Amino acid sequence: MLAYEIKTVLSQLESRLGQHAISIRCNCANLEVVYVSLDEGGQVCVSDDHRTFQYLDGSNDSTYVAVGQIDLAAVAAACTHHGVALIPAGEDGFPRIEYKPRTDEPIADAIGKVASAVDAVFQIAIHPSVRIL
Repeated sequence: MLAYEIKTVLSQLESRLGQHAISIRCNCANLEVVYVSLDEGGQVCVSDDHRTFQYLDGSNDSTYVAVGQIDLAAVAAACTHHGVALIPAGEDGFPRIEYKPRTDEPIADAIGKVASAVDAVFQIAIHPSVRIL
């Protein structure tokens, strides 16, 4: 399915369900979760919906360092490596990992890019005491 096709599906769902916004949650093969939705301008957006950093902030999991200790330069580089963007946090939120595919791009490829970037963030956030060399 191409991005323009998912745009049509999401637009129809929003209209027929009478909702302002609809997102599709994708539980990816690498165990990460990615969302497909339309942005305010009606463009397809594949993102983590801020949830990667939100999870890391709210987790009591000692596997990961505190959010404030995560190397954001390394996260930005990982996002660039996977062809996605790291969108800075708003005033009271968390950074977002997102990708806006071309209309003729397979949506599965876009989902894969974001899922891979999310996985990379979790790898970067692993606490040194549990990191496997």
